[in-house]
Amino acid sequence: MQSFKNIVSKYPQSTLDFINCVTNPFECAVPGRIVDNDPQMSMPWKDYSVNNGLSFTVSTTTPTACQGIALFLLIGSNQYAEHSVISNASYSLLAILLDNNGDQISAYAIAQANYSSLGNYTEQYRFVSAGIRAKCLIEQVTVSTTVAVSRMYAGSMKPSDGYTAYSGPHSYFTLAQQMDCLATFDNSQGATVRLDPFQQIIDFKKYRAYGDWTDYSSFNGNTYVQPSIIVQFMNPVPVTIGTSTSTYSIPLIVESIFWLEVLLNKPTPLYCTPSPCDLNYDFIASVLSRACEGEFPVVTKFNSFKNFMNSTGRFAVAAGRAIAQTSIIPSIINAASTRFLGGPIVSNQPLIRKQMPKQAAPVKQPKMGKKKAKNKGKRKGRN
Repeated sequence: MQSFKNIVSKYPQSTLDFINCVTNPFECAVPGRIVDNDPQMSMPWKDYSVNNGLSFTVSTTTPTACQGIALFLLIGSNQYAEHSVISNASYSLLAILLDNNGDQISAYAIAQANYSSLGNYTEQYRFVSAGIRAKCLIEQVTVSTTVAVSRMYAGSMKPSDGYTAYSGPHSYFTLAQQMDCLATFDNSQGATVRLDPFQQIIDFKKYRAYGDWTDYSSFNGNTYVQPSIIVQFMNPVPVTIGTSTSTYSIPLIVESIFWLEVLLNKPTPLYCTPSPCDLNYDFIASVLSRACEGEFPVVTKFNSFKNFMNSTGRFAVAAGRAIAQTSIIPSIINAASTRFLGGPIVSNQPLIRKQMPKQAAPVKQPKMGKKKAKNKGKRKGRN
């Protein structure tokens, strides 16, 4: 079988860029586009938010002590917007302040840098990749009164499940234990969670207008698990009390990112092209969507997703495992792996070779020597 590097080098550059964008959304240098050969003329779009500390204001001078925060990346229509917790948007980042028990105090939408311009330039769009990450500003805890992270839960959750806790109220700290692909991190580690855009392979890659992304009949975001981080602090966060309001200061670095493929409003001077073509798109999606396991996790420590371009062998390993776990027979597996990976991955030989019964060794007959043959002839002559 060929080396992993040679195997993956056979993929078009557009495919490699797409895989890297999906699996490493924060650090991909080249925008990825969905390689499904969509004929519409499109181009990439990036939106993001970067926050070195968060501040939230409530209209009271007797604020509830805040000892946690829940962060949810939301795409499409959801129950938070339906019940006016936040404004309706095709994508957003929701922050919910939590008390000592994990119950909600108040909720806020964190602004994205380019969202206000999206409607001015684009007609329709679809999602390639997205993610959220958070880390405490205080990396080292020296005294017990430090406002640092006690526990950071990271994983994926349906918006409808999150809203159930919001409206209960129920503890988000308890809900965090039931997130998909759950991982926990300490104060110095932080967490990163990316979107799995292949949950229903057609839905995130279908072009929709803004009004369609926020319409349940077109896209119900409550049916998909989306990146979530729930943080519990060791101590209550600082609060600044004013004449009629109070401001919470959350000691977290919080970042979000959204990669879209957009169709522009016309006329426009910008030149667009059809989506790249890779006829293996469905196969690639099935490999990358193994979200909670394998070489491409959806959850990891802050800033620790591996760059796909620097470790392309992981895709060959993941693909090999995906094919090997199917129910098809070895000859078909090897035909597929030779097509996609450059060589067979399953032996056609039985795992246990049947041993043949040992046959008895033939008895060797001694050869008659020349001397004996001469003597035998002499005896005959004498007679």
